[in-house]
Amino acid sequence: MDCIYLCPTDTDQVGHEVLNLATGQSLTRYQVTSVPITATIIKAVEALAEKDGMQGLHITTKTGQILWDSAWTAGVDYDEDDDDVDYDDDNVELPGVEIDEYEEEQLWEDLDENEVADLLDEAASPVQPEPQYDEEDIGEQQEAATEPVETRIDEEEEDEDVLPLEVEVPRRSERVRNPPSERLNISSMKGQSYSGIEIKDERSIEYDSETAFVLAMIMCTLNERQVNRKVEVGVQNVVTYTLNKAIKKWGQGASDAALKEMKQLHNRKCFVPIYAHTLSKEERRRIMRSLLFLIEKRDGTIKARHCADGSVQRNWISSESTASPTVYTESVLLSAVIDAKEGRDVAVSDVPNAFIQTEVSERDEQGNRMIMKIRGVLVDILCNMDPSYREFVVVEGGEKVLYTHILRAIYGLLVSAILFYKKFRTSIEKEGFRVNPYDPCVANKSVNGSQMTILWHVDDVKSSHIDPKVNDSFIDWLKKEYGQLGEVKSSRGKRHDYLGMILDYSVEGQVIIDMCDYVKKMVAEFPQEAL
Repeated sequence: MDCIYLCPTDTDQVGHEVLNLATGQSLTRYQVTSVPITATIIKAVEALAEKDGMQGLHITTKTGQILWDSAWTAGVDYDEDDDDVDYDDDNVELPGVEIDEYEEEQLWEDLDENEVADLLDEAASPVQPEPQYDEEDIGEQQEAATEPVETRIDEEEEDEDVLPLEVEVPRRSERVRNPPSERLNISSMKGQSYSGIEIKDERSIEYDSETAFVLAMIMCTLNERQVNRKVEVGVQNVVTYTLNKAIKKWGQGASDAALKEMKQLHNRKCFVPIYAHTLSKEERRRIMRSLLFLIEKRDGTIKARHCADGSVQRNWISSESTASPTVYTESVLLSAVIDAKEGRDVAVSDVPNAFIQTEVSERDEQGNRMIMKIRGVLVDILCNMDPSYREFVVVEGGEKVLYTHILRAIYGLLVSAILFYKKFRTSIEKEGFRVNPYDPCVANKSVNGSQMTILWHVDDVKSSHIDPKVNDSFIDWLKKEYGQLGEVKSSRGKRHDYLGMILDYSVEGQVIIDMCDYVKKMVAEFPQEAL
């Protein structure tokens, strides 16, 4: 997340206090990464300041003189000792520019801030040879000097808003040294501020091509969210229930759904029980809670979903290492048009239990395990399912607790999505697919002289080729590679449901994209009591 650093925390544990730019709230994090400030971040900070009623900010010296941006720009001399000097605004001279007293006064009074900045930019333009001064601090190190620049102001143009500035630059051999009589101090020029000079940051960080593509897409998404965010206060309606509330509401149906979900995790060896006394101090600090949510589907059945509370992982895992790419909407639309134009056969497949099929490292670089804490009713469910869990159960605060070591990327872990992405990408690259350099979730492969294209959004895969048999082979490969823990479901034909969009290829050479069914489903499932 994008934040502004505030200060270190004053607790025993080392941490940092930061300001979340998305919410305006102060947060504490154990690890932060400094990054260059972008224009989007500046806009976000200005939006927060405006919300707090701050209209502007001025930085002054000890004598009360305002320091404008240009006072600290490279190439403009500024001396704090000058604060004690009273400047005559009517006696500011440009180095090398000879103007009389009347023209000098008329020049600055007739020009507004933008026009002065334009004149300064024009004088410093790289197209023209840059004047060099033989100043005292430079001494004899400079070999070239500049000749005074003449400013010609026609009598007919004295009343114009913009005064033409003609610059004659002699050849190098004809130049004579003529040091300026006074240095230019822009901060004293009628209290104006000028920001026409750009400061470039020469710092750079190198990434490999794969990481760069992923980070670039994520940065674009985050920037778009920052710029386009308009709603300051919103309401989220949740229709899921915790286990205890679900049992009170649905009774045995909720218990059966919870038993089915925990049995799947147990059979697939997503975690193993461990003794509480084997936990290290760091592992105890990183413990994640076990969560179980239940929902009633439209057909009346109760479905349970178990996950880990991976939010605590944000304290030691950076967002860059956990964010996973998904296919661009533009890529889906463009590929659908290509499929229709070339008359390709299209197939949409769903990889079952994608995250659970992905293993996580048993220990991190520091030797710590990923620990999940299961409590209450779920402990009883596991012990009834497999009595071997009982010897690992402890009582804390009058409640049964079971500590487990996570072995697979269960739902809720911050790393689950990126781990599956890497696994799926590696597997298709072994089959000869080449990932598109502009979208890391699109890959192509030449089969029988024609191009085959696949797109994937986590576990939803769309494939297309001119020959239906090629799609058949690809689906068989998916079943062999990812069908051990469930059935790989695929749709064939002229009409497909992909990512909430209906892709209809019924008309030859055309594709009709429709989301009406998806919108109707959202409206039907929206909790009316929340209105």
